[in-house]
Amino acid sequence: MIIDPINRRHCSAMGMALLALGLFVLGGSCPAGASAHTRAQAVAADIEEAYVYALPVFEIARVRYSSTLGRPADKSALNQLRHRRNLTTAENRTVTTPNNDTLYSQAFLDLRDSAVEITTPEFNNRYFSVAFMDVFSNNFAVIGRRTTGTRPQHYLVAGPRWKGTVPPGATLIRAPGDWVWVLVRILIQGPEELSEVRSLQDGIGLRAIKEVSPGTQIEPKTDDAANFLAVVNEALRDNPPPHADRAELARIGRVGIGASAKAPTGALLAAWQAQFPELRKRLLATFATLQPPTIHEGWNYRTTDLGKFGTNYRFRAVVAVVGLAALEPAEAVYSNPVADRNGDPLQSDRHYRWHIPAEGLPVDAFWSLTAYEEELNGALYFAENPIHRYAIGDRTQGLVSNPDGSLDILIQQDPPQGSLAANWLPIPQGPVRIILRAYQPRAELLDGRYRFPGLEPVP
Repeated sequence: MIIDPINRRHCSAMGMALLALGLFVLGGSCPAGASAHTRAQAVAADIEEAYVYALPVFEIARVRYSSTLGRPADKSALNQLRHRRNLTTAENRTVTTPNNDTLYSQAFLDLRDSAVEITTPEFNNRYFSVAFMDVFSNNFAVIGRRTTGTRPQHYLVAGPRWKGTVPPGATLIRAPGDWVWVLVRILIQGPEELSEVRSLQDGIGLRAIKEVSPGTQIEPKTDDAANFLAVVNEALRDNPPPHADRAELARIGRVGIGASAKAPTGALLAAWQAQFPELRKRLLATFATLQPPTIHEGWNYRTTDLGKFGTNYRFRAVVAVVGLAALEPAEAVYSNPVADRNGDPLQSDRHYRWHIPAEGLPVDAFWSLTAYEEELNGALYFAENPIHRYAIGDRTQGLVSNPDGSLDILIQQDPPQGSLAANWLPIPQGPVRIILRAYQPRAELLDGRYRFPGLEPVP
């Protein structure tokens, strides 16, 4: 997906407010001699650009804090594996856009003073993945069924400055920074497999080779511009940005983002505070107006840099809001319908049929279709419904196939009638937010030769 950079030539909606705050003294990115109004616009553009760059860092720091140092009963949760023992429900609202196909385990590694050993048990060809994400939300390594197989494995995860010895039999994973989010997904066919999958979770080992102190971290607060800047800059000090970000950091350093940046004060801080309540809304609104790369029968096909974002900062920021911790396309293709097969916008008060041919979808693991409700801040979570079904897929029990082996999924708010009632995916009232996940996609799905069937409106 091609993301247009922020256009500095046009007037920001905050321009007059910035002038009132006295930002004419800051200069921003405008040349000497530019008008006060133009300089104020430039500062506003720099702040918005800085926010876009920094938002994923803040979101990773927020989840890290709430999962570790923010746990009142356990201040030493860094470098420890924590398991979610049950499938996610509508009550779980920590990480946006969860799946209902796997049990999760996660750990937040602190590699400043130690490396961490990770071992995995025998998975007997069951799908699992262990994603290693940096503070920028990039997947810098993925182990599991697709990449390394399902036999027992042994790894050592080390930060960029670590100079120790790799234990015998272990494979080194070199992290780009000292903060690492490890997210484990293990396929579960249904509640009847809870005991088996929990045993697999227990079989995953994680051990720091040197005991480290819990350390400290600024508590993230989502409604405070000064806190946002402090949290991001703290994270950047322990996690050097990629070399490719140097030019971007030089620009946004002017408004207070960077490992060595001074905390903004005076007019600059006031400008951040004035813009901050609207920056997330502007991010999502701007992204929504961009032309996606491919729409076929209503389906939006994701950019190839999902999960490994490079310098696509705006796309990275949007994903941090609507799909934090997304896997890279080689592991899972994510797609969502933005319209029905005729190009008409989806509406929650209408009925839709999704017809899957008898040969199924081109995946080597599994697929699932999940419905979400959208909160005001853009985050997506499960919505409660009468049958407590949040997703439907090729492993859903009780689905009724057509005589030719094809499958029709019914997508609507109210319970359907008739022989296909078992094939119902409930959707909540409001915007229709559906995501298809295709795990271990085959080549024809990755290279665009295959396109998903469109949703058919049903009278």
